[in-house]
Amino acid sequence: NMVAMTNMEVLREICEKKVDRTILLDHIQGNLFSSEGLFHFRRAFASQLAINSLMQHAFSVVVRTPSRVVMNEASGQVFSPEFRFSYNNQGFLENQKVPFRMTPNLQEMVGPTMMEGRFIPSMAMTATAIKSKMEDIDAILRLLLRDDIVSWYTSKSMAKSDTKTQELEKQLADRVAKNVALVQSKISECAVKLPKALEKLPTEPVDQRVRDLLAEASSFEKLSTIESSFQAWL
Repeated sequence: NMVAMTNMEVLREICEKKVDRTILLDHIQGNLFSSEGLFHFRRAFASQLAINSLMQHAFSVVVRTPSRVVMNEASGQVFSPEFRFSYNNQGFLENQKVPFRMTPNLQEMVGPTMMEGRFIPSMAMTATAIKSKMEDIDAILRLLLRDDIVSWYTSKSMAKSDTKTQELEKQLADRVAKNVALVQSKISECAVKLPKALEKLPTEPVDQRVRDLLAEASSFEKLSTIESSFQAWL
């Protein structure tokens, strides 16, 4: 519709003409004293951001505003304060408008070379590694999601005693199971897809799902639908 088109064009103009895409990159370059240092920082940052982005997508993490993206300027390590899961009013994990934060400044910080050579492979290989151990971590996922949703529900209800909490856990068992299945599905779909027959060439990139998510996360059309507090121009 016209409103959506207008919002998208406004955001595009802000990103292309009003706000520099290299604010973050310029800051990091100013604190590093060599091109070699920048290369190593970008390589580490791209890998860290890829793993973080996979977790944002898999667990439907609440909107990543700039204050929720913290990095170590010395090592490129990425931290995630307020890494909270997003639920709908029925207690099911709710997808965000973008799978993870990948705004113009983050794109420039990673750079096209590291995006192709580090970010995409790191995200796909991390998903592949987790998928290969899914049976081992199934119980951990269930405990994590059970405790989180129980905490979320008790914060909204009067279930404060141990007995009431145990009753609540039983009532939420189905939601926990469905949330676990959703997380596992999201991770599995990001894993590397190899052809079943080795002699057959794949018809699309083995990391196509990751590429699709990256395109979605960096799309002006998607970014323009998020509330202004997201600061999609940064």
